[in-house]
Amino acid sequence: MRVKRIVCIAAVGLLVVGCKPTEKNYQAAYQAAQNKKKAEAAPDPDMALPATGLKRLDAPRTMDVDGEALNVKHIFIKYAGKEEPPVIERYNVAVAKFKMPTNVLALTEDLVAQKYKAFPVEGNDGNFYVIGATFGNLNEVAAFVKEYKKSHESSQLVGLDGEPLIIEK
Repeated sequence: MRVKRIVCIAAVGLLVVGCKPTEKNYQAAYQAAQNKKKAEAAPDPDMALPATGLKRLDAPRTMDVDGEALNVKHIFIKYAGKEEPPVIERYNVAVAKFKMPTNVLALTEDLVAQKYKAFPVEGNDGNFYVIGATFGNLNEVAAFVKEYKKSHESSQLVGLDGEPLIIEK
């Protein structure tokens, strides 16, 4: 019994003394993390591209139409409103993106009150979008985007990085 007690006290003593972090250890760990970060950002010799310069596959593609840069993305959408669903054309101008349908419905009502043909949709990406208008061709989309940007600040384009998103169905 006495031997067990001595062994336990010795083990605890070693743990307490052996677990003291030092400034030197912290500096070594910090330096290792910084080196790892630099190595990840270095160009990949097999691809001849910097690792940070790759594009995301799910990012919208940018198209220039009538001098307007449009961010176009293919998303499967379905109507998320309470009234009769509108005819949804090929190109839909999303002016806001939310996670909750309540926010989408509130902003849709505001835009309808401003005489826009807005309606809410749910995307297959788990987001809800406020569609400001729907069109059959990109020239009409570009004209709408120019007019919409004149009357609305980019800060009002909630969840869309300051630019409307064109959802292609």
